[in-house]
Amino acid sequence: MPELVTRLTNGVKFTFMTFWGLLGADFVVLPEWLLNLLAILTGLVVVGIIYQRRVRRESGSLNRLALISLLVIVINWWFLYFLINLQPARGRYLLPMFSVMGFLLIWGSSALRTRRFPWLGAYLTAGAIMAMGLFVPLGVLRPTYATPALAADAALLPGEQGTYAHFGDIAELVGIEVEPASVAPFELLNVTLVWRALKTTPNNYVVGVHLMAADKTYFGGAAHLPGKGNFATSLWQPGDIFRDRYRFYLQAAPPGTLPIAGQVKISMYCPNANSQPDIPVLDAAGNVQGDAVYSTPIRIGLSAPNPPPQGDDPPLARFGDEIALQQVTGLPPGLHLGAELALDFTWQALAHPSADYTLYLHLLDGQGNFQAGADKSLTQERYPSGMWLAGETITDTHRLTIPVATLPSGTYQLTAGLYDPVTQERLPLSADAAQAHPDGLLLETWQFTLYHAFTPMVIISPAAKPGK
Repeated sequence: MPELVTRLTNGVKFTFMTFWGLLGADFVVLPEWLLNLLAILTGLVVVGIIYQRRVRRESGSLNRLALISLLVIVINWWFLYFLINLQPARGRYLLPMFSVMGFLLIWGSSALRTRRFPWLGAYLTAGAIMAMGLFVPLGVLRPTYATPALAADAALLPGEQGTYAHFGDIAELVGIEVEPASVAPFELLNVTLVWRALKTTPNNYVVGVHLMAADKTYFGGAAHLPGKGNFATSLWQPGDIFRDRYRFYLQAAPPGTLPIAGQVKISMYCPNANSQPDIPVLDAAGNVQGDAVYSTPIRIGLSAPNPPPQGDDPPLARFGDEIALQQVTGLPPGLHLGAELALDFTWQALAHPSADYTLYLHLLDGQGNFQAGADKSLTQERYPSGMWLAGETITDTHRLTIPVATLPSGTYQLTAGLYDPVTQERLPLSADAAQAHPDGLLLETWQFTLYHAFTPMVIISPAAKPGK
């Protein structure tokens, strides 16, 4: 239920923001303070509608019309929500109902009135909207489409990630900044690219900025000429250093996808590939590294963590003060040579983990000797532990193959633990772990007996010679 409420809340906010202030090719967005003013104005109008109905008890026909108008808006939004596969409608889809919304704005704001000025509230609301409309061309559109300012040097600002990748011999992508570090569907993502021009070009290349998840799911992006078209690559001069900013709303996530790690992919290409090929990405030595540059991973998911498991059962183990292991399923009753174990681990973040931890599985014999093992990052890097939110519950599967080679009969134990792959340091196992072991957490103990196959041998006596 909390996740559903969060999804619906984000959806309503997305529709509201895109209705009032998503301009241009989906990359001109009203400033947050102006959207907040519009939200306050809308809230006051709703209060006015309620006041008109419950306190002043105005004309019954007008009240009924206001109620019908509200129902029309809600039903239309809900219908579009299901029509476009559980995605909130963009604001422009509601433009056919602008007359209905206009009536509600006037009716709700007219609750503020006096005998001398019966339409005081309506005039104030209309004046406020007109003032915002006059501000947008100069205060929003003009700076958005202005030519980016040239920087004196290529020094990176706090929060910018150095890339220093060359797109052919035309430009160097000095750095990238992506914010916020955690974003949910239908929220706004801001990407800043720091460019340095290396040589002139007669071609106008498009820069693509797209958010891709670890499983290649596409979450949205923007692609246009640098500077919103006002600083195309054909205008660049060698040595020009500037920051180009991209903004876009994330798309819906397929069911069961979130949370997940994602990276912003930056590419530069020619709209007409027949005349000029896409620009390859080169390293400092001039070696081709691909056709795109990727940012450091960010978290894609709802801001509210999943609720922790209910019940009084303590976790199987705590690793440091960061991660608890709630349960492990899939442990077989016995060992079989060549079999693959598929174990499902349920984790809970006790706090925001400080690293992207790796899980190790060790199969040990009765003397503690290593016989088999597997080391994999938690969730196989689909959603690294360094992105987990406190209280979040994550389930992932890890596999271990039992050797096909003969194992001697005896006792075998399966142990597990977490470590930081950068420092190679293990997270300490809590003293109250269900089954502690010198090698980590003891998951299972098996008694293995090797049965040798027996092939019967038949001895046939040679036939007796004739006459004897």
